[in-house]
Amino acid sequence: MIQSAVLLLCSVCAGLAAQQTPQHPTELPPRGRHWPGQGSGEDALLRRLRRFYAAGEEQRQGFAFDRTLDAELRTAPGDARLRGLVARAWREHERPLLRADHERHIVRARGRECVFTVKQVGKRPANGWPLVIAMHGGGGVPKHVNDAQWRHMQVYYRDHPEAGGYLYCALRAPTDEWNGFYTDYFYPVLEKLIRQFVVCDGVDADRVIAIGYSHGGYGAFVVGPKLPHRFAAVHASAAAPTDGQSVPDGLHSLRFSFMVGGRDTAYGRRSRCEAFAGVLAELQAKHPGRYPTRFMLVEDNGHTGLPDRDLLQDLVPLARETTPAQLIWVLSDAVVCDHYWLHTERAVSGRRCEAIASTHRIAYDVGDGPRVEAWLDARLVDLTEPVELAPADGPVRTVQPAPTLATLCRTTEARGDASLAASWIVPLE
Repeated sequence: MIQSAVLLLCSVCAGLAAQQTPQHPTELPPRGRHWPGQGSGEDALLRRLRRFYAAGEEQRQGFAFDRTLDAELRTAPGDARLRGLVARAWREHERPLLRADHERHIVRARGRECVFTVKQVGKRPANGWPLVIAMHGGGGVPKHVNDAQWRHMQVYYRDHPEAGGYLYCALRAPTDEWNGFYTDYFYPVLEKLIRQFVVCDGVDADRVIAIGYSHGGYGAFVVGPKLPHRFAAVHASAAAPTDGQSVPDGLHSLRFSFMVGGRDTAYGRRSRCEAFAGVLAELQAKHPGRYPTRFMLVEDNGHTGLPDRDLLQDLVPLARETTPAQLIWVLSDAVVCDHYWLHTERAVSGRRCEAIASTHRIAYDVGDGPRVEAWLDARLVDLTEPVELAPADGPVRTVQPAPTLATLCRTTEARGDASLAASWIVPLE
């Protein structure tokens, strides 16, 4: 379906020099004890963090950081300092594991593989490169057609170095199927791609943009609602939402935009986009200040030639929101288990979770099913005082925050993103 395509991706940039990972994971202290001479000096702490990441799981169970570091996580300045050091140690540990595939421009996850191209546009910003992931048209056509669409996406979106410098990555769909960019096997690949760029090319995880045309636009219509916490912005052109997959509720904090031609009526594209825009307008009215979405209808345009080739000048400067206070999450597959600061041990399609965080209170309604957790830290709640947990249909209970540096290390590794990591995990019963 569709052959006018477009995709954008990021350009290659000089990777950070790999640093030696400690080769002595066996030098861990006995269970429950601390390293001799522990303190808060950054060099000493980095050495301990490197040892933690180099250790096996059994050894990590017996690894204890200085308790004064756990106490430091209770404040926002302490959280920021330690989060930065954890991110540095984690990237150093991951880089040798990811470098070979990344240098070959390959990304692999759960048995699927994608290739990509990347180019550097402008100069690297001080906090790291923004990353543009461009998804091509085609889908449901022979391989040579999808390959041609991918090549076209490598040059489709015009360069805008004045936007501050970025990497442009054109991603080849993992298959030639009609839904190659919006099916369950794709989402882990996309998250792994972002992880590789963060670790190997110094990408700023808070400034990742996904954009696509036609087949790639259908992908954007799904990855935006499913993985909004991964992106600063997502845009779809010449495509439409997919029933049951493009669930608008989760777009409460994402800069999501979509464009369609007025004469692009095949597969109900125009009517589907208009209906989706109507639902978003209702959500905006119900939640003032939320759902920063935009719909652009180009009346005299068909499926090809939409005026979207300069969108990057507006999208690249944006940064994501990582800790919105109010979350609405409607799960739509059995793969994606995270939504900002919520996590479930097993995703069940159709489940609805809502949560609101305030200084000393988490109010929530997560329904029935596998356990849901709140992944919290000092950016979101006050960890120096007790916190109330208030379920929609149960008694309020009060818990004492217990942030730990080990939890911050583990959640950074689990999500491949220090900005989405937590220092305190609370089951929402």
